[in-house]
Amino acid sequence: MRRLRVISKVKLSIYGIYIVDNFLDDKYHKEVLKKVKELTKKDVKGRSTNVQAVMTDYQALLKHELFQSFFTDSITMLHYIYTLRSMHPNEDFEFNLYDGWAMKHSKGDHTMMHTHGPEYWSAAYYPKIPGETYMHFPDFEHSELLKENSLYLFHGLTRHGVDPQTYEEPRYSMSFNVMQKKITSK
Repeated sequence: MRRLRVISKVKLSIYGIYIVDNFLDDKYHKEVLKKVKELTKKDVKGRSTNVQAVMTDYQALLKHELFQSFFTDSITMLHYIYTLRSMHPNEDFEFNLYDGWAMKHSKGDHTMMHTHGPEYWSAAYYPKIPGETYMHFPDFEHSELLKENSLYLFHGLTRHGVDPQTYEEPRYSMSFNVMQKKITSK
């Protein structure tokens, strides 16, 4: 069963870290992991980004039908969270998937502390974590022990980074950005 947790410094603020545990059913989770492993056999970005690990291009996950349900459920969850926590829940917004990529962190690989940008909501999903690993959110003075099959949603300006991979078995993850746009009446 899915479980939503919220990490926030200001009560009822939209800006927080939203964690959805048990995000995918077991069968779909295994299919996603298999595809992520397949897609990360080659390092497309050549460690030219803040991800110092094997990484696909930013549009890679959008090209595969397997991920469409994942993205639809993620954006629905984000819209639900936003509506519940917003100071203006009756304002109309649309949330549109902007990009989606996969990563494989082998022993010694890491992702530097970074942000994604002011117009985005960002997310990370972990289909495989071989051992204790933390994601750090200095803006919230919080470090989160990552769990497999959990989705992490946060505003694009939230600084975040993940521990270096110290285990022999690789860690697999997916990230994506969603643009939020206010719908204006005509």
